[in-house]
Amino acid sequence: MSRILQLFQGSVLAIALAICIYPIQQAQPYHIFNLTEEKNTLNSTTKPNLDYGIYYFVQQWPKTFCFNNSGCQGSVPNSRFTIHGLWPQSGNSSRRAPRMCCKDKASDCKFNETSIQHISNDLGRVWPNLGKNGTNETFWESQWDKHGSCSRRDVDQVHYFKAAIKLYDSFNLFTILKDIIKNRTNHEIWEIKEAIIEKTKLEPLFRCQFYNETANYISEIILCVNHEATGFQSCDPARDTPSQKTECKKGKGVKFP
Repeated sequence: MSRILQLFQGSVLAIALAICIYPIQQAQPYHIFNLTEEKNTLNSTTKPNLDYGIYYFVQQWPKTFCFNNSGCQGSVPNSRFTIHGLWPQSGNSSRRAPRMCCKDKASDCKFNETSIQHISNDLGRVWPNLGKNGTNETFWESQWDKHGSCSRRDVDQVHYFKAAIKLYDSFNLFTILKDIIKNRTNHEIWEIKEAIIEKTKLEPLFRCQFYNETANYISEIILCVNHEATGFQSCDPARDTPSQKTECKKGKGVKFP
């Protein structure tokens, strides 16, 4: 019996020492993704740290894309938005957003398909190529080369594309707008904006395509992301300068095809 008691006392002492040496860690607060929390292990000296203030996280309505581009390849999603891109925007509203920041074809900031192979299934779900030509990979490459390469110096494409997936999964725009989308009638842009603000507490931006004299099709919805990509922030419509082709014309209704 004394032998059993000694073994029991020894076990209790070992557990107590383990708790002292390895204290239980407290849960860390959730954040979407921090583009700077993981450092690029490659040499990024060829990738300039250009001036940008925020990101535009651009989601497109597939049916409008197909309408505007004379069709799409195969069947396209009809119950969800898809990503068009994650675009750094200039910190100065009078300057154009930075683009094509990797001039050297051999530089480490050029697109490397192998580096994102492990997340390609998730990317295919949220960021598919809709056009008749090209593949998912060529679409991701064009978006990285045109926009992603202008992110911070220490942001490689793995972190960039991971951020896009997490941002997309944060808010389901189709669920938020489902009643409006299924209604198929003309709406005022403020109705769509208010529905998004109610669920996200964020001011969005919109892009449209010409439909007819009384209404435009909604083509894209933009949510703004802070400089570090740790979360969303409201967009500032006063700083937004859509092209004449994609502007949602005042005085016209909008609808989803």
